[in-house]
Amino acid sequence: MAETKPLSDYEKYIRTEELLALQKPVEACANGEEPFFQIMHQAAELWMKHMIYEIGRICRHLDQDKAFEAANLFGRVNAILALMARQIELTETMAPADYNVIRITSLGRGSGQESPGFNRLLEL
Repeated sequence: MAETKPLSDYEKYIRTEELLALQKPVEACANGEEPFFQIMHQAAELWMKHMIYEIGRICRHLDQDKAFEAANLFGRVNAILALMARQIELTETMAPADYNVIRITSLGRGSGQESPGFNRLLEL
């Protein structure tokens, strides 16, 4: 029986075992494009979660008349938005037929309009 290598401090801090276990097993995917599709959207939810956090910090800085700090965080939120816009361009590398298979077999009635992160950002 092979010994299990202890987790590095990085792996413990990032919780890579848990994080990487959140994706469907490849053998359960509708097609070879589904891991890409799922990871891209999971990453987007994480970025939106962070933008929501930063918007809260911006509001607190503005309430405390700390405009410089708020402006720096606005810059960060803007950079995240730009990153997400570039990330969406990656979907162009997936054939519409492959997306359709994912939609029919895995996504069901699901839609990006159901994104909790996106909807919270709209509220803010």
